[in-house]
Amino acid sequence: LYGNPVCGNSSVAPIDSLCQPQSVNQQTSKQQQDSSLICSPCPSDKNYEYNPSSPIPCFCAVPLGVGLRLKSPGITDFNPYEGAFGDSTTSLLKLYVYQLHVEHYIWEVGPRLNMHLKLFPSNTSLFNMSEVVRLRHVLAGWEITLPDIFGPYELLNFTLGSYADGMYSSKLNCAKA
Repeated sequence: LYGNPVCGNSSVAPIDSLCQPQSVNQQTSKQQQDSSLICSPCPSDKNYEYNPSSPIPCFCAVPLGVGLRLKSPGITDFNPYEGAFGDSTTSLLKLYVYQLHVEHYIWEVGPRLNMHLKLFPSNTSLFNMSEVVRLRHVLAGWEITLPDIFGPYELLNFTLGSYADGMYSSKLNCAKA
């Protein structure tokens, strides 16, 4: 009841404990790895890593990192909805489901769901710069609306990583034109 006007009434002592802020169940994501696969290491330049969702085993690519917070989800357990979240998010971003990996998530007070996503290129090791710009524009511009069950989101970060140098040079090329 924290924040409810009834909590400001000091004469209602029996509900005092209900008026204190409560931390939300700190359920976090599970890390899944297929231990039966033996993959050779990814190249060490450009932050290559395995796409755990790729239909091609041991496929190395350079992902984009996305920090996202669902501000008022209509769920309290994300596990059964992770597939639906992936389906709707990739559809709205015009990506394939295997291009999205929910790296981890944690419930926060609110309740809000703080997530770190990785977006991988489709069947290639690197995104082209126009795709990086498009994805950043769509996410930062709130051009997608997630289904009501997930509620609105806020973009916490869009991590370019190895793509940062390309973004800088593509901006310079645009400025020269």
